[in-house]
This record gives sequence, structure tokens and C-alpha cells, in this order.
Amino acid sequence: MLNERTPIWASDSFPEGVKQIYALFDYRSMRDDQVWRAEWFQDGVRQDQYTTEKTWSGGGTGTFWVRVFNSKGLSPGDWEFRLYLDGKRQQTGYFTVELNGAGDPAFGPITFAGGEKDDSPVDVVPANRPEFAAGTQEVYAFFDAINVPDGATWSRQWFRNDKAETDQVTEDWSGGPNENYWVRFGTTDNTPLAAGVYVLEITIDDRLVSVGSFVIAAPQTANAQPAATAGPAPTPQTEPIVFSAGVDDLNTPIDPRPEFPSGVKLVYAIISGKDIPDGTPWRTEWLYNGKVEATLARDLKWDAKDAGSAGKSWLRVFNENGLSVGDWQLNAYFEGRPKLSGRFTVQATPSGQPDFGPVTFAPEKSADGKALNPVSAANPLLPAGPKRVYAFFDGIDVPKGAKLSTQWARAGQAPSPESIWTWDGPPNDDFWVSCSAACFGKAEGTALDPGVYELIVQIGGRVATLGTFSVPK
Repeated sequence: MLNERTPIWASDSFPEGVKQIYALFDYRSMRDDQVWRAEWFQDGVRQDQYTTEKTWSGGGTGTFWVRVFNSKGLSPGDWEFRLYLDGKRQQTGYFTVELNGAGDPAFGPITFAGGEKDDSPVDVVPANRPEFAAGTQEVYAFFDAINVPDGATWSRQWFRNDKAETDQVTEDWSGGPNENYWVRFGTTDNTPLAAGVYVLEITIDDRLVSVGSFVIAAPQTANAQPAATAGPAPTPQTEPIVFSAGVDDLNTPIDPRPEFPSGVKLVYAIISGKDIPDGTPWRTEWLYNGKVEATLARDLKWDAKDAGSAGKSWLRVFNENGLSVGDWQLNAYFEGRPKLSGRFTVQATPSGQPDFGPVTFAPEKSADGKALNPVSAANPLLPAGPKRVYAFFDGIDVPKGAKLSTQWARAGQAPSPESIWTWDGPPNDDFWVSCSAACFGKAEGTALDPGVYELIVQIGGRVATLGTFSVPK
């Protein structure tokens, strides 16, 4: 989607493995505070985990969008989108996610990253917000073969803003039938990629089998500078605020996203501003559902040493019991002038759906499955050299037989294989999972490498809870 209102790669048929579909619609004569609802159906069954119901705040006329997203790929079948206003259906749309035939060769969902090391992605962009910063010179696409025989003819082609950016490249497959693979996209002269929405199409024998998209952000236009006169110097240019589940030693965001599941305790805000003079006064202001949270405001001075050559600093919002569900906004003022503003949402659990509570991490557990020496949620730092980490969380109305999945990731490395579980306890029972170095291909009993780690827990493809922790050097 281009500029929040122009569809890119519009279609009513998508290949299996597609992760997200946008529904765009025009509106007119709307009034703020009207109740609107978006529903998604798959093969005639309403998918409650994707339902959106909110009060309108977009003004009277314009273009708006909603989307359906699953990090593992949307389920194949016939899909229907319904849009309601004040309880009355206004629009309906249809599309199909095509099912690969049994035994037919295909390629799985595409993951985009800023780099590659040892055939693994580095600096992966989140699937729900695949955006690269302005100035990015290259992008890597990773995907898995599915039953692709040796010698099969396959092709790939890149597009930008619905126009071909490259010619189609066709070759014979020479890897294993289920081997992972990656391709690089970049300019020939190492200049930055142009801003826009990019799409990668992959075909086998002229049959579209995988498609993925990402965004290259537009560079900010420098403000015109006034002639040198008495008075304060203009504030150096800054980049948009990025919200994330964690942050590493270089102030790089871990799992940046605009939406977080209910129960999240900690959200980081990364401020990027190069050439800001050391000691420049700046102030932060947090709003929740449009109301200023006075107790969260902070008066600061820019620490150029801490920001480093990348010019990045961070702050956070925290609640031991989980951040309140709703819309959050951060405003940043430099030398008393508003300079930056960003928003994220803590999502409510869909009505009637099961959920999990906030995650607590610990290096040990008791014989009865309780956390021993849990780390502080405000500063989730494990002792140095742990050989295993435990994560504890409570079920919320989880029925027996419900399918849940857990996945661990370390910043800068490919995630561990996903583990699938079946809930067999009471609906509100506590639960724990664990991970050792073996999760990341190392020998069991080896200490976890230093770095920032994340756990994501899903129910039925919906992220129900997540948390991050750090292992020190």
C-alpha cells in the first residue's frame, strides 16, 4: 500500500504463504465517535481473532485501510471481508488464498532482512511492519523450498510501486527439495534504494507460488534554515520514533512493531537524531487514549556519547501488570519545541478469545513449576552465563485442546524452530516453557550467548503475549 491510500499488487487471488492482506476503502460524511467494525471470514467461518471494532476518529472524508495478518501465512481458502458502521453492514469484499496441490512444488513465506550471515538473515524486519529506513542500499529475501525437484524451472522478479524494477530472472533449481534459499536485491552502483513499496514475485513453471512486500521509507526533507541571526540554533533533523519489544547495546530496536499484544509490560521507544549537540535539553510526553499521563513525563539532556555515531537514544513505558489496552502516543520536544511524535497500540483480546498474561523470565524453576529468582520486569537481565531460561505466564480462558506455539529469537540471528503445544490444563492455569543454547543450534549445556532474546507466544496464529530479556557479557 502506497501513501496509506493507494493499493499495491491489488488482486482477488493470492498464493499460499501470503502473510498479510490489506482492505482499502473510501469514506465520506463520517462523524468521529461512530462505532465501526471490520470482520474477516475464511471458508464461511468468522475469524474472531482478526476482528477490529473501534470508534471512528479519521474525519469526514478520505481513504482508510485495515488488514488481516498471520506471521506464518494466512490459511488457504475463500476469504470474505465485511465492514460495518453503527452495526449496519456497509461493504463486502472477497479474495482467495490458493492452496498448493499435494506434492506440488512451491516456496514458503518470504522473510526480508537487511543482511545475511552464514545463509541466515541479519536485521530481519518484522513481518507485520516490513519497513526499511531511508538510505537502505540492499535487501535480502529468505524463503524455503517445498518439494522443489532438481532442475525445476523457477523465476523471480522485483517490482516497485506496481512497476517492474528488474527483469524476470529464470533459472533451474539446483538445491535440495526443501532447502532454504536467499536472494539479494540492490542497486548496481550501491546507491540507496528509492522510497516506495517493493514486491517480490516467485514462480515455478509460470505458476505464482510466493509473494512478499516491504517498504523503503522516504527520506525526511530537511527544514529550511533561517539566516544566521541571534537566537537559538535550529534543532538538527531527527528520524521517526520506532517502538519495539526490546533494545540492544547499540540502541537498535528489537522486534519493532506498531501493535503489541495485551499483557505486554514494557515498550521501548528509540529516538534517532544525528548531530544533536551534547547536552541539548529535550522533554518527553506520553499520552494514553489522548490523555496526557503526567507522571510519565521526563526532562532530559541529550547524551551524545550514549547515542553513539548512529545518534540513537531510547526510553520506555512500563507497567508491572501489563500496559493498559488502548492507543499510546509519545511526543518529544527539543529545546522546548515539538519535534517528534509516534504512536503504538496495545491490542485488546478479541471478544471471547483465549489469551495469555504477561511473561516472567527466570534462570531456574522449582519442582512444582514456579519461577525461582525471577528477573525484574523493569530490567529483565539474567545472570551471566545461564544455560537455560524459563518463561512463565498464565492462561486466560484457554480451552483444553487449544493449539499454541512458542518461538524464541536472539537479536541478529534467525529464530529458533517453532514449538507447537496443546493446552491441557485448566482454562486459567499457569504455564511455563524453557529454552537452552540447543534452541539455537549449540550443544545442550552450553551457556546462552550474550545478547537480547525474545519469546513470542501465539494462539491460533495470533500473538497472545511476548517478552524480552538480556544475557550480559
